[in-house]
Amino acid sequence: MGIQLLRFAYHFVDKASNYIGYSDKEQDISSLNIAVIDFLETLTTKLWDAEDSGNTVSGQFHHGASPSKARPFIHAILENPDSILDNSKKLSDLLFQVSPANASRGILAVIYCRNTFTDLKYVAVYKIKCEDEQVIKLLSGEGLPEITVEEVTNILFKELQKGALIPHPDKHHYDLKVTDLQSAEPRKYFSSTFLGCTTKKSDELQVKKLVPELVKFAAENEVQVNTERLPAVLAALGREEGNVTIPVIEKVVEVEKLFNDNYSRELFTNYAENSAHLKNFDVESAKLACKTNGDPRRMKYILRDPELAGVVISGPIEAMQKICAVEDGKVTIQIEILESDLKIKFE
Repeated sequence: MGIQLLRFAYHFVDKASNYIGYSDKEQDISSLNIAVIDFLETLTTKLWDAEDSGNTVSGQFHHGASPSKARPFIHAILENPDSILDNSKKLSDLLFQVSPANASRGILAVIYCRNTFTDLKYVAVYKIKCEDEQVIKLLSGEGLPEITVEEVTNILFKELQKGALIPHPDKHHYDLKVTDLQSAEPRKYFSSTFLGCTTKKSDELQVKKLVPELVKFAAENEVQVNTERLPAVLAALGREEGNVTIPVIEKVVEVEKLFNDNYSRELFTNYAENSAHLKNFDVESAKLACKTNGDPRRMKYILRDPELAGVVISGPIEAMQKICAVEDGKVTIQIEILESDLKIKFE
């Protein structure tokens, strides 16, 4: 997969100084600094390839009573690339309107690009922090002979703050992919207010919260959870085809008999709808089975009994399922191996 920059326009937004600096023309790609082209293409490729984790998430534009104001401008560029200058100005106006007073000044870069393998076209929108004049000089075409292309690219990457790629490159039930590297100032205004979209929680966060939420559901609804069945539930979810959502979780917990007779699907659905971590749960089954690096996920049992404080037992799901049993509220973990198969360390 390769990204090719086709069109590019940018404008300067400074909310604190109550100023917007519009470019009077679209940038000429043929005369653009090669460092800028390389930066924008590499940046878009990285956003394309990024996992739904941490700073990068998938999103859907708001519709209905409060629709996204940015969506029509972005889609207009996709439908007519010649409109990129006019619609990028409208996006800059919108960003200016919704930016908090303490938002750092920066460049709103809007690019129209294509996937060189599929020839599909995309719009990417980036906010690049601009506290010194080097970035402005670079984008305006002024030469910077005193620094290398690599140094210029590093300047741009360092100052990147926020970005989005439309449409979503691989998840067709989402409209866009959003990244936000800032933490010092309010972050929601870029995705929620400016782009007008709802972003889903990262896959990794959803995966980590799944087991605690299943246990919490049982505790809050007087439902007994058969904890020895948790490995089987997780293994089954990892074998599902497609994405794991709440209906899929409900099906699996019923098949694997995770809860006792007090459980009902309606009860769980209501709980999930009001849970900050389960609402809109949506993770690829492969990501429930394996980590990003491809390693199978492991279960971890942390013993909180005061006499056994600090003892942690961790292992593959299938192995943990074999060694753990629960009866009358007591957990038995039984491991029996040859002494020659035991490695002992002191740390």
